[in-house]
Amino acid sequence: MKTLVISILISVLALGAAGCAASSNLQTEAPGKAGGAPVLGAPNASGPAAALALRETGAAPIAGDAASTQSLDRMIIRSTTLNLSVRDVANALDAINVAVNRLGGYVANTRFKNDSDQASVSISVRVPRDRADAFLLDARHLATKVNEETTSSQDVTDEYTDLGSQLRNQEAAELQYLELLRRAQTVDDILKVQQQLTNIRGQIERTKGRMQLIDRRTDFVQIDLTLVPEITARGAWDPNEIVRRAWQASLSMLQRVAEVAITVVVFMWWVVPLGAVAFGVALGLRQRRGLVQRPSEN
Repeated sequence: MKTLVISILISVLALGAAGCAASSNLQTEAPGKAGGAPVLGAPNASGPAAALALRETGAAPIAGDAASTQSLDRMIIRSTTLNLSVRDVANALDAINVAVNRLGGYVANTRFKNDSDQASVSISVRVPRDRADAFLLDARHLATKVNEETTSSQDVTDEYTDLGSQLRNQEAAELQYLELLRRAQTVDDILKVQQQLTNIRGQIERTKGRMQLIDRRTDFVQIDLTLVPEITARGAWDPNEIVRRAWQASLSMLQRVAEVAITVVVFMWWVVPLGAVAFGVALGLRQRRGLVQRPSEN
């Protein structure tokens, strides 16, 4: 009888965990609908801070998520794209690296590109949220011209709140499975409970991983920069410059001719001995023909 009760409880808990996960997924996909995250400033709201506080203190969550602790800040993922014209690409890149390190950020990736003998650099950095504006100000000061600037943001407060609710339900289910494991008496019951424990702990790890990812993405701002050399204006017509370039071109041509002549001489060293041998053979054949013709005439 006790085994039957434990089996029924395992089935009920498994169905409940699956239902909570599905409900949380639906809320994540359609934020803002009924059952989603509370509106900022609502008196009954309970945000991520409340969920973390409940987990740390071990207190039971209030029914309906009507906890007094609430999150005061929206969780926003920010990203900015900048295209800058600079006098010297290498110096600007060094200055950006220095600024990122000074502000506590890091460089995610860097890509160099050469187009029409002009080097450009694309660099992606992550800067702490509260220091992103200072970094953008420094980056603009490096440029002679800001060609393009784009800023985007994504509010993930609803998703994070849903994940917090899902995590609380999963941890509660884990405690219940542990209690069932303590009461289990047969090997079959123990194996069933351990299987469900493995499943629920996997869900907990995935939920925590997603929450940690959101934490990192909201704590740091992604800034993608492209550094291109400034376009210098062409000067007025200068005869001296034309003469200088023509003189340089003539010297280059003379150098090429000299290189060809030297190459021919070096690679044709074997012509002289071969020519001497061929001349000697021809001379010998001619002399032999002369000796043969003289007796026949006599």
